[in-house]
Amino acid sequence: MLNIALIGLGRIGRKYFKELEKNKNYNLIKVLRKKNYIRKNSSVSFYINKSKFFSKSNKNIHAYVIASPISTHYEYVKKILTKKRPLIIEKPIVGNIHELSKIAMLSNAVNYPVLVNHSDLYSPAFQELEKKLKLIGKYKKIKITFGKFQKIYKINKKSDILFPYFDWLPHPLAIAIKLVGYPNKIKILSEKTIIKKKIIFQNLHIRLFVKQKIIDILFSNKYKFPKRRIEIKGDRGSINYDLYRKKSLILKIKNKKKISYSFKNTSSLENLLKIFRDAIINKKKINDINLSIKVMKIIFLIQKKINIEIN
Repeated sequence: MLNIALIGLGRIGRKYFKELEKNKNYNLIKVLRKKNYIRKNSSVSFYINKSKFFSKSNKNIHAYVIASPISTHYEYVKKILTKKRPLIIEKPIVGNIHELSKIAMLSNAVNYPVLVNHSDLYSPAFQELEKKLKLIGKYKKIKITFGKFQKIYKINKKSDILFPYFDWLPHPLAIAIKLVGYPNKIKILSEKTIIKKKIIFQNLHIRLFVKQKIIDILFSNKYKFPKRRIEIKGDRGSINYDLYRKKSLILKIKNKKKISYSFKNTSSLENLLKIFRDAIINKKKINDINLSIKVMKIIFLIQKKINIEIN
């Protein structure tokens, strides 16, 4: 059993907390959070003091999870990588280009498991898609549609605004890079930002060009129906899934019947934690940081081109 420490107990942190508490392969030892918290009948220790949380007396911690606000990621990543401890980082990995360059320098010395939670890469559906991809032949076009109706993106302080695209785009970008590589050209085909009652809604359509392949990414946090869809067309057929609605992967081959593949009923987070544990136990050098750096480079390029005024 691996002893693990969790940093952050917000919306995403609570998901990790629940999953780690029920997972028999992990022993959740302690949690760092903003406010004092006492949970009855729990063996977990809660801290609000960072120095005490990272105390040298806690050498029994085998790994860490960072699920705190983006603005704190670099501080914690640096501290944990310095300790040479395996780590899961919630995406986006950092909040600005300066921190990204520093993370890149730190990652050069990493030879132990460090995973960034681009959750779709760990979903059973995507893993099944990768296995079946060769069946559709050569493909040139990919369409990735993401989003659902969310009011969680609010304007509080100008210095602490999380735009929907910044939070969501790491997912489809990680998929695109994993499937076809880093783009040599990026176009923003459309962008619309609406602010109502201090709530931010965004629609974004970008196109990536990788050699002979075109990847369209459409995102909105105002979709009537949740969408998490990948569609790939090849010269022998097509393959697609909608993770929210159909819970299966559809394969169409020319002159053959449509085939539907169901996938294991495990969550992306379960898979992520399983892969993380296996990597630690078997001393595998899995490092997602370089992929995440590529993802964030694209986001910062997009950020330069999108001019959003907040009054």
